[in-house]
Amino acid sequence: MARSRPSSPLETLRADLKATLRPVYLFHGPEQFLIQEAVSLLRETLAAGDMACEFKSDTLGAKSRWSDIEPLLINFSMFNEREILHLDIPGKLSKDFRDSLSGYLESDPGSKVICLTAPSLDQLRAVKNRVEKLKGMTLSFQELKGEALLAWIRSSLAVKNVSCARDVPATLLALLPHGLSALSGEIEKLALIAREGEALDRDTVERIVGGKADLNVFRLVDALRPGNDAEFLRILGEFLDSGAHKPVSLLPLLGTTVRNLLKARILLDSNSNSPASVEKQMGLHPYLAKKTVARAQRGSRSLFLSWLLNLQKLDVRLKRSPEDRSRILMETYLLESLSGRFLSS
Repeated sequence: MARSRPSSPLETLRADLKATLRPVYLFHGPEQFLIQEAVSLLRETLAAGDMACEFKSDTLGAKSRWSDIEPLLINFSMFNEREILHLDIPGKLSKDFRDSLSGYLESDPGSKVICLTAPSLDQLRAVKNRVEKLKGMTLSFQELKGEALLAWIRSSLAVKNVSCARDVPATLLALLPHGLSALSGEIEKLALIAREGEALDRDTVERIVGGKADLNVFRLVDALRPGNDAEFLRILGEFLDSGAHKPVSLLPLLGTTVRNLLKARILLDSNSNSPASVEKQMGLHPYLAKKTVARAQRGSRSLFLSWLLNLQKLDVRLKRSPEDRSRILMETYLLESLSGRFLSS
């Protein structure tokens, strides 16, 4: 009999959300990236539903007072039928706060969906019991190793509709053995270049995947700003002359970086999120997350959206034009994007 592959907590949550919506969720464990993914999945699922939904988030600590958080738990939105309140608990809480939180969870929170996240259950045993009585969901996100890590890679590729050869998950793990964030970023990149009906092979993945390329592309996008034409062309020239990527294969990398900038800008604009809070929500390597958020603060949502749409139009032009014109097309389109204009197709 064939052994069944281990099911990850994210898969468990994804399947459960298809069947029901619970009043309270408790995500705990040392694997913070997976916890962030779980919160994002919960948020995206509710946002895609029939009811208008609002997301609020706060980080609690030893100095947090119940009176500070109580208005978020009690107030009802007149404009949204449902609210998600995410309370992150990275450190110690006072006993009074823990008791107040347990007391609040004595009853169903009504139109609110409460999501609690913490690195451990050491101080949340009573809260966990309340979650169970309310028929909520508690999930443990432990560090993934071995077959469990490979199963997560397979699941992530499937969610992104990336078809690939059987040895691709192991290849990704060999190339990026440290950190789910880096793996997730590369899977996003592969999803951008994957073509329907074609499976990505090991050679393609080895050619595309790599953290160094991400940082080089970020340097390129960071230089894409008004009045910086010469510097931008110099970095673009270095990148193309290295032979690592042709213009058509560089576009997915640029697209990923610009999408991250747009995501960061949207998060910064919503609910007055602090830059540090947005960095945690980005799902990127801490260094790259910090750079991305800092760059997003210097641009507007409409600017990054225009860049993303212009890249899509450039992709069409490159595929329709002779290869010897690809470099000049890329330089022209990207330089014109400095103004933030939506270019014609």
